[in-house]
Amino acid sequence: MNYNSTAIRKRPMSFDTLKGQKFVVSTLKTAIETGRIAHSYLFSGPRGVGKTTSARLLAKALCCEKGPTITPCGKCNSCVSITNGSSPDVIEIDGASNTSVDDVRKIKEELMFPPQYSRYKIYIIDEVHMLSNSAFNALLKTIEEPPEWAIFIFATTELQKVPLTVQSRCQCFRFRSIDENTIADLIRNVAKEDAVKIDEESIKWIAKRSRGGARDAYTIFDQCVSFTGGNITFDKVKEELGITGASEIKAIFESAIKGDVKNAIEKLNALYDSGINSESFTLDATSYLRDMLLISNELTEDALLYNSIENYDAELIKTLRTSAIETALEKFLDLYRNLKYSLNARFETECAVSSLRNLPYIYSNTEIIKQLELLKKALVDEASSINPSLLIERQKQTIGSTIPPTTISASATAPTASPTAMPLSSQNTENSTPTNARTTIQANRNESSSNPFSNLDAPLASSQTITQNAEKLEPQSNEEDKEQQVIDILRTTNALLYQAYRNKLYFSIENNTAFIGLPKYSQMVINKTENIRILKDVLNRVYGNVADVQFIVKDAEVKKTSTVVDNIAKFFEGRVL
Repeated sequence: MNYNSTAIRKRPMSFDTLKGQKFVVSTLKTAIETGRIAHSYLFSGPRGVGKTTSARLLAKALCCEKGPTITPCGKCNSCVSITNGSSPDVIEIDGASNTSVDDVRKIKEELMFPPQYSRYKIYIIDEVHMLSNSAFNALLKTIEEPPEWAIFIFATTELQKVPLTVQSRCQCFRFRSIDENTIADLIRNVAKEDAVKIDEESIKWIAKRSRGGARDAYTIFDQCVSFTGGNITFDKVKEELGITGASEIKAIFESAIKGDVKNAIEKLNALYDSGINSESFTLDATSYLRDMLLISNELTEDALLYNSIENYDAELIKTLRTSAIETALEKFLDLYRNLKYSLNARFETECAVSSLRNLPYIYSNTEIIKQLELLKKALVDEASSINPSLLIERQKQTIGSTIPPTTISASATAPTASPTAMPLSSQNTENSTPTNARTTIQANRNESSSNPFSNLDAPLASSQTITQNAEKLEPQSNEEDKEQQVIDILRTTNALLYQAYRNKLYFSIENNTAFIGLPKYSQMVINKTENIRILKDVLNRVYGNVADVQFIVKDAEVKKTSTVVDNIAKFFEGRVL
């Protein structure tokens, strides 16, 4: 008794039994019922989805003695001969072996004669993309204006290789891959008919491994039946076909990602010893990584995943960035492409597994840029609490329109021999205090618990406001207490001035003149005459007898006029001109 493979035995015999191609079936049925039959059709799509089968069904529907009909009888001479492949009016041509112009010329000569028994003479050319350019060109006139009894049906898996001049002369139908659930149902039905026992995991694996092709699914099923003796279990399938199970890949990946490369390589070598090769492992590992990527994006439907969700460690996946999983997937995809050129496929596979230990530390360029932006913002925010001008610039507020003079006096009649700026040193002021007997207070740089910029837009304080704030505080005799009293008054009076004074580099009072060393970024604050007036008023109320205020700004020059200036220059390690 002759044996026919399951793919041949289960080939659809009518449009109703053609699975997964609803659009194609409905369109062809409508065309047959309305008599709108084209002279040429082009069927394209993946392998094993029903292109050639649909061409034969269309031929039977058109040539049936009861037709044209969408339900050919299957019993007349025309239907039987088409099913057996012996009809003289339905000619199937293999495009891969008939590629020349001479082959096309023979077809054109045969078209001169009408069909012998049937209503139409139908040419089914499979793998039509294999024809040469000259052969395609020779066909153009024929498929555009054929005899009324001639119909061409082309089938191809590579539509892009068919010239547009040919496509424009045909009705094109794109066949889709058959979904996994439909293929699984087909396998269950054929297993039931053939009295074959098969578990659900094996059915699911066959449906996924077929990649949308019913013919591939039937072929894998026949192979499994052969080596299992009609009792198919997934353990036997893995053992005989060299499949890497999801549990084995999970164990290898978890060990590698957690840094236990030794254990991961040992488990990989155990798979090699069981007969699994690098290509098979890489293929299954790539599918596993693809599922990890989907799960990290909260896509957990069984129809999308290659393996069931139970085969993945959700907690481990949560610890990995999506970009890291994408990098690993790209690496294994490149590995699969390069295996055939590899010096040693096993070495490259082990190297790829070992590289998984870096997965928790991989960042994409986009993530690095985002982190740098956040770091930049944090640094600016922190600097703004020390440097008011940075915050002013960020808020696009301009305080002053000119660069302030090097030395700014609170009095319009200040003597010309006043200190001017000098280069300042970054040295700690505690190690550089002046030696003369004058009051010197180190700037207080501790962070304030309150926000000094909460009232940036508040109006400048009046003398009455300063007096009210000063009266709330008790007079102090200790110099440090006086310093704190000035800070407290300024805090409630003028936020910008408070911040500038709080970050001063030097302070001294001599001959009723207060000398204050300020960082360069405070120029914008002390440039305002009103701010100078407020500061002089506060200092006079706290220290008494402060008739003038002199500011010394970093990176400027100073004119030598007094011992005080000499001490300031020494304090800042500058030079006096």
